[in-house]
Formats: sequence, C-alpha cells, structure tokens
Amino acid sequence: MASFLSSFALNGWRKGLDDVLGIFLNILLFIPFGFGLAEKLRERGKSRSATLIAVYAAGALLSYFVELLQFYIPSRDSGWGDVITNSFGAFTGAWIFEAAGARIIAWFSALEQELDSSLSIPTIGVIVALYTGLWCLLAAPLQKQVRITNWVRDSFLAVGDHASLYPAPPWQGRMLELDIWNRSLSSQLARRLTAQQPTEAGASDALAVYKFSGPAPFHDLEHFLPDLDWASQTPRTADGALFDGRSWLISAGGAPMLVSSVEGSGQFALRLICQPAKTSHTDATIVSVSSPSGTINMELGQYGSSLAFWFRNRLSTRRSRMGWNVPQVFATNQTRNVLISFNGSVLSLYVDGREYSKHYELGPGVALARYVRRLKTEELEGYEFILYAMIFIPVGCLLVFAWRKSDVGWIERSSFLLAGLLLPAVALEWVVASVAGRTMSPGEICFSVLLALAGCAWMNADRGSSGAFRRAQELVSAR
Repeated sequence: MASFLSSFALNGWRKGLDDVLGIFLNILLFIPFGFGLAEKLRERGKSRSATLIAVYAAGALLSYFVELLQFYIPSRDSGWGDVITNSFGAFTGAWIFEAAGARIIAWFSALEQELDSSLSIPTIGVIVALYTGLWCLLAAPLQKQVRITNWVRDSFLAVGDHASLYPAPPWQGRMLELDIWNRSLSSQLARRLTAQQPTEAGASDALAVYKFSGPAPFHDLEHFLPDLDWASQTPRTADGALFDGRSWLISAGGAPMLVSSVEGSGQFALRLICQPAKTSHTDATIVSVSSPSGTINMELGQYGSSLAFWFRNRLSTRRSRMGWNVPQVFATNQTRNVLISFNGSVLSLYVDGREYSKHYELGPGVALARYVRRLKTEELEGYEFILYAMIFIPVGCLLVFAWRKSDVGWIERSSFLLAGLLLPAVALEWVVASVAGRTMSPGEICFSVLLALAGCAWMNADRGSSGAFRRAQELVSAR
C-alpha cells in the first residue's frame, strides 16, 4: 500500500530542473495548450483572472497525470520538475493570449485566407515537392551518421568479459549457446528462435554458431570465426562454459571478417542462451566484440537484473549515455534466451519468445537532435516523432488548401490529396531505408500519412464554426 501511494509523490523534485534546455522545451511544449485553452475560456465569457488560474491548474493537472503514467514505465522517469515547468508553460501561453491573442489569431486567419485564395493546385504541388525533397536530401546524410562504419578491425570475440589486456571482473553464470548474424532477423523468426520453437531449415542462416558443451576449445559450427578458449592463467577442464568469476572465453585469433561483414551490411543480430549465477551487485560483460587495446565495437552485459547493450557508431562513440538498458531481463539461476537485432535504424530485443515493447531507434531525427541537445536513450523515439511531425504536419496543412478549391472536381481534388499524402511519405521512407540498408517499412509510411492527416485536420478545425478570423475581430472590438 505504501509503495502504491508513493507513486503519487512521483520521483522527487530534481527531474527537469537541472537542464536549462529541458526547462525551455518543457515550457515551450505547453504554451500552445495554454494559448488555445485561454481562447476557448474567454469565448465562454470567463474573466481574465479566472482564465489564467484555470489554465495554470489545467496545465499542472495534465502534466501531473503524464508524469504519473511515466512512473509505471521502466524506461521513463517522473518528477515534479516537469510538472512545474509544464504548468508554467501553460500559464505563459494564456498570458500571451491575453496580451496579443486577438491580433495573433487575426493575423494568422488573414494569412490563411490569403493563401486560400492565391494558391493554385499546381503551386501547392510544387511547394510540397520542394519541401519534402529538401527533407529527403537532408535525411540521407543524417541517417549515415548512425550507420556502423567505424568498428575496429583488430578485434576479438569474447564471452564473459572483453578482450582488453586489463579486463574487468568476469561475468558469473553458465553460457549454453551463442549465435551471430550479419543481418537483422524478422520479428517472427526472432520470437521463434528465442522460444526455441522449430524453424525451417536454413531459415536462421547464422554467420557463427557456438554450442557450449564438452571441454574447451569451443568451435564455431559454421566455421566462420575462430575457436573460443579460456583466457584464465589456469586452464579450465570443466565440461561446458561455466563462468566462476575468475575466467572468460576469448577467440583464438582476431575476428576482422566479422567486423567487415557487419560493417558491410550495416546490420547484425546476436543471440545467447545463458543462466546468470547472480543478479545482485552485478556489473559485467557477457559478450563483446572488442580489441586488446580496450576499444569496444559491441557489448552485451548484465547490470543487476537489467540487460545493458552498446554498439559503436558515429553517435554512440562520443556519447556514453547512448547505451540501451532494459530492466528486469535476468534472474538468478534462471535460463534466458536473448536476441538483439539491428536492421540499420531500429534495435529490437526478444527474450524467451517475447518482443520487448520499446525499441532503440537510430534515425535521422536522432542525428538532427544531437545539434540542439544532449542525447538521451529514453528520448530516441521522441526525436524521430518530432522530426516527422516537422515534415508532414506542414504538408497536411498545405494539402488542405488544394481540397478547398471548389472550382475543381472532387475526383481531381481527391486524387491530388491522396498523391500528396502518399508520395512524400514513400519518398522519405525510401531514402532512409536505402541508407540504413533495410527494407521499407509500411508502418513508417502509415505513420507519416497520419501526421499529414493531422495537419489537414488542424487546418480545418474551425471551418464548421464562425471562423477564427471573425472571432478574433470580435475580441478586438470588445476591447
């Protein structure tokens, strides 16, 4: 009961108050909410003081419930700092409306009317094509920044630690199997493999397969990578790969072919079946592709009961916070079948036949966000959403003007609207998928189309009423 009640207190006061840019963004996020709510309340005859108080309270309440929901999401953090900054943002939006709201609405409404009358369908088509074309040109170099292009070739495959001459305390537990691919795996295949369900012959097509039974050295059944043998000073004679915290396995030679193969495809998948000996006070590497100098290309580790994964690319090399920590994956003396799959832009995790709901996304939005703020792993999906909203909501706003042309038949307008929704979405997805080396995603295309439709709906929100321009003029006259 006490634990349940403590969630309503969130996680203290520090979150959101030690990051100047975060404070600014939190305030900015709620300014439109406060502006719009104030406009609606004033339309209903509420006084200025009542409007300001109501908007501030509504902003605080909305932000609090968002933070409360984040309390139950393992990858998110909640705190009163965001509630304070968000509610102040709503209050700021209401204050802006009181100070200049009527003039702002009148100006935008007049601009909308001017565009409505002056833009022809061919002109709208040219603007949409140029706008989305520019974003496609920008998306290609941005996506290249997250490709796997800088792995160190003099690397070794290590199990239970990394290949450094000065390794950390080795992992403790039992390793049963290790598989490596130079491509991503489909969600269906990954779930079947981690559930140890039968698959079609050749369906997995792994690059390397190690089964840890019998005495060392352990051979790659695909004959692609070198044997794995114990790196401890005292040779191990136990059957299988049992890690006691004093030794680990390392490949008999370097693995430059693995590095070249992964860099060439820009994709990889890693599967291991393991049984940790403990979860408390544990911070150890389970599998790594690393060099004796200490440079790490890829590392999957255990941090308590959490899975920690990091791999090298142009963004993560300079940002240690770009690791992916997934809570509550491991349990003491419990066997886990884990698979990590990266398709060039999205990293997915599968454990015992189930796909982890949250993905690790590395798209053009992440590469663009690094120029304006310090990247955080828990915000990666948000960066992509913001970028796609910046691209496709304006597209939807422009397409509305074409739909309003009453001098053109509805068939022509419908065809133009459909093309305007689909073609930019398909073009951007083709560019991103081509650079990432993955197949095009229908889900990404649908997401882009939905954002464009949101732009259409937003531009047309006041068409059924008296219109924003008339209301703004009435407000100006009343003052």
